[in-house]
Amino acid sequence: MVIGAVSVALAAYDIEAGGSRPACVRAAGEARYRVVGYDHLVRVENTCDRRARCEVWTDVNTTRVAVALAPTQSTEVVTFSESPARTFRPTVECTLD
Repeated sequence: MVIGAVSVALAAYDIEAGGSRPACVRAAGEARYRVVGYDHLVRVENTCDRRARCEVWTDVNTTRVAVALAPTQSTEVVTFSESPARTFRPTVECTLD
């Protein structure tokens, strides 16, 4: 017997990332809703045949995070947790080794 159920609405908002990087490095931001706000995440994917060294930041958190990605590797960087805002502008700048 089920006495009660809690439904949690999940919302994700994809955001195009700015910055200069080779075409084989893809990047996008996402605001992922949690119970008390939005987590700001930036996804970086290296489809190049060489190692990529990137810096990730946003207009909400301007502290740059260094990311190194081997060929075919990807990662998510959390730039802000529990933000009241679902919008932000991610920037990803990369060079290849």
